[in-house]
Amino acid sequence: MKSFMPYQNFVPYKEEIWSYVFMKPDMFGVSDKDRNHIMWNIVDLHKKDEDSRDIRGDNYEGRITREKSTAMGGLCGTVFEAELETPKGKRKPSVMILSKIDASLN
Repeated sequence: MKSFMPYQNFVPYKEEIWSYVFMKPDMFGVSDKDRNHIMWNIVDLHKKDEDSRDIRGDNYEGRITREKSTAMGGLCGTVFEAELETPKGKRKPSVMILSKIDASLN
Protein backbone atom coordinates (compact mmCIF):
# COMPACT_ATOMS: atom_id res chain seq x y z
CA MET A 1 0.00 0.00 0.00
CA LYS A 2 1.34 3.42 -0.91
CA SER A 3 1.67 5.98 1.82
CA PHE A 4 -0.08 9.28 1.22
CA MET A 5 1.40 12.61 2.19
CA PRO A 6 -0.98 15.55 1.89
CA TYR A 7 0.36 18.38 -0.24
CA GLN A 8 -1.41 21.14 1.61
CA ASN A 9 -1.00 22.48 5.12
CA PHE A 10 -3.43 24.42 7.25
CA VAL A 11 -3.15 27.51 9.42
CA PRO A 12 -5.84 28.89 11.75
CA TYR A 13 -6.55 32.58 11.21
CA LYS A 14 -9.08 34.15 13.56
CA GLU A 15 -12.24 32.04 13.01
CA GLU A 16 -11.06 30.57 9.69
CA ILE A 17 -8.81 27.77 8.53
CA TRP A 18 -6.62 28.63 5.53
CA SER A 19 -4.71 26.14 3.42
CA TYR A 20 -1.32 26.64 1.81
CA VAL A 21 1.35 24.75 -0.07
CA PHE A 22 5.07 25.30 -0.04
CA MET A 23 6.46 26.39 -3.38
CA LYS A 24 9.97 26.38 -1.87
CA PRO A 25 10.02 24.72 1.58
CA ASP A 26 13.12 26.42 2.99
CA MET A 27 12.20 26.37 6.69
CA PHE A 28 15.22 24.51 8.10
CA GLY A 29 15.94 25.84 11.59
CA VAL A 30 12.46 27.33 12.06
CA SER A 31 10.39 25.80 14.88
CA ASP A 32 6.77 24.73 14.41
CA LYS A 33 5.69 27.65 16.61
CA ASP A 34 7.65 30.12 14.49
CA ARG A 35 6.42 28.53 11.23
CA ASN A 36 2.82 28.94 12.41
CA HIS A 37 3.54 32.57 13.32
CA ILE A 38 4.99 33.20 9.85
CA MET A 39 2.02 31.54 8.16
CA TRP A 40 -0.49 33.50 10.29
CA ASN A 41 1.24 36.72 9.18
CA ILE A 42 1.16 35.65 5.53
CA VAL A 43 -2.59 35.01 5.72
CA ASP A 44 -3.02 38.35 7.54
CA LEU A 45 -1.13 40.13 4.72
CA HIS A 46 -3.35 38.36 2.19
CA LYS A 47 -6.58 39.27 3.99
CA LYS A 48 -5.52 42.91 4.46
CA ASP A 49 -4.29 43.13 0.85
CA GLU A 50 -0.88 44.40 2.00
CA ASP A 51 2.29 43.91 -0.03
CA SER A 52 4.91 43.29 2.67
CA ARG A 53 5.72 43.39 6.37
CA ASP A 54 8.62 42.86 8.75
CA ILE A 55 8.25 39.94 11.14
CA ARG A 56 10.09 38.63 14.18
CA GLY A 57 9.75 35.43 16.18
CA ASP A 58 11.62 33.57 18.90
CA ASN A 59 14.36 32.34 16.53
CA TYR A 60 14.04 34.39 13.36
CA GLU A 61 13.49 37.82 11.91
CA GLY A 62 12.81 38.92 8.39
CA ARG A 63 10.36 40.21 5.83
CA ILE A 64 7.38 38.72 4.00
CA THR A 65 6.53 39.97 0.50
CA ARG A 66 3.51 39.32 -1.73
CA GLU A 67 4.77 38.04 -5.08
CA LYS A 68 1.92 37.16 -7.48
CA SER A 69 -1.25 35.22 -8.05
CA THR A 70 -0.58 32.03 -9.94
CA ALA A 71 -1.80 28.55 -10.81
CA MET A 72 0.12 25.32 -10.43
CA GLY A 73 -1.59 22.19 -11.69
CA GLY A 74 -5.06 22.19 -10.14
CA LEU A 75 -4.12 24.75 -7.47
CA CYS A 76 -4.39 28.51 -7.61
CA GLY A 77 -3.63 31.23 -5.13
CA THR A 78 -1.33 34.04 -4.10
CA VAL A 79 2.40 33.41 -3.62
CA PHE A 80 4.34 35.01 -0.77
CA GLU A 81 8.08 34.87 -0.22
CA ALA A 82 9.87 35.35 3.09
CA GLU A 83 13.48 36.31 3.70
CA LEU A 84 14.40 35.08 7.16
CA GLU A 85 17.52 35.19 9.31
CA THR A 86 17.62 32.12 11.57
CA PRO A 87 20.25 30.52 13.83
CA LYS A 88 20.82 28.10 10.91
CA GLY A 89 21.42 30.92 8.40
CA LYS A 90 19.38 32.79 5.81
CA ARG A 91 16.16 31.10 4.60
CA LYS A 92 13.87 32.04 1.69
CA PRO A 93 10.67 29.96 1.88
CA SER A 94 7.92 30.58 -0.63
CA VAL A 95 4.28 29.58 -0.08
CA MET A 96 1.02 29.76 -1.99
CA ILE A 97 -2.09 30.67 -0.01
CA LEU A 98 -4.79 28.69 -1.78
CA SER A 99 -7.79 30.59 -3.09
CA LYS A 100 -11.04 29.97 -1.27
CA ILE A 101 -14.17 29.35 -3.29
CA ASP A 102 -17.34 31.05 -2.13
CA ALA A 103 -20.02 28.35 -2.29
CA SER A 104 -22.75 31.03 -2.30
CA LEU A 105 -21.67 31.96 -5.85
CA ASN A 106 -22.87 28.59 -7.20
